[in-house]
Amino acid sequence: MNIIDYLKFKNKQCYIMGDFNINLTNYGSHTETQYYTDAMFQHSFIPLINKPTRISTTTATVIDNIYSNDILGTNYQPYGIMYTDISDHLPIFVLTTQINDPKVDTVIETRIYNEQATTTFKEVFIR
Repeated sequence: MNIIDYLKFKNKQCYIMGDFNINLTNYGSHTETQYYTDAMFQHSFIPLINKPTRISTTTATVIDNIYSNDILGTNYQPYGIMYTDISDHLPIFVLTTQINDPKVDTVIETRIYNEQATTTFKEVFIR
């Protein structure tokens, strides 16, 4: 079972986001784009972004996206595109509400910044 089937089977609300380099505006004219988009729909993931996220003087493409299996949008609002010239791609975002489940323990992760942590980091990652 692949991860997307697992998420659907477990009925977990999920967001998949990133720079997919798959231009959704090519759905009707590009077989691979159509196949990818249809596969996402078949697993109940819908794209939240439908406007260009990479704009140049000659092209405008929808290649950055957020997919959600929360079809009704009950746990996210708002979502969209931030218009800035910081990159050649426009940043995308989604704000979600947290679902509190009393059966799930809260996990709090912290980073320890001290000499031992720095030494360990250097030993593991810098060779």
